Amino acid sequence: MAEEPWAPQRSPETRTAELAPTLSRFAHLGARVQTQPDASDRSPDRSPDRSPEPLAPGRISGANAQEKKVSFWRRMALPRSPASDALPASPIQELLERMHTLQVQWETQQGRTDERLARSEDALRQILDRDREASLDALRQRLAGLEVDQTEAEEALRRATLGLKLLAGLLLLTAASGIGALLLLAR
Repeated sequence: MAEEPWAPQRSPETRTAELAPTLSRFAHLGARVQTQPDASDRSPDRSPDRSPEPLAPGRISGANAQEKKVSFWRRMALPRSPASDALPASPIQELLERMHTLQVQWETQQGRTDERLARSEDALRQILDRDREASLDALRQRLAGLEVDQTEAEEALRRATLGLKLLAGLLLLTAASGIGALLLLAR
């Protein structure tokens, strides 16, 4: 078996006893617990005055491993400390701040939308007023044209009436002069 050069040499029994129980099939990749070798573990070629070999980065020593490796269910059962209650406050505060900014943005967008809606309504009213004015102008022009036609028809009727009166007068004068001429001739 190939050993890591920085890890201390141990017997297979000690290695399996030092492995922490895994919560998933990948947890063993980062959660192996290795302790510093004690005097009985040292090989004869190492002298007691030599310091123990350093652990690989990411490895946990024995005393710290007992403190840091607590099972999931035990951690769930532990009472919460005030420090752990303070931690969620900042994400909640960030969430509240984000909600506040979103609310402010929504209110400004709502104000802009209301303003645009008011402008659109004003523009629509102006268009409707212009349309009414245009239709009223068209009606006024038609009425003016009808008034002109009516005055022209009244003038034509007056002229025709005057012409008929003159014609009737001439016919009466002609008939009277014809009757007078007959009476003169007949005497």
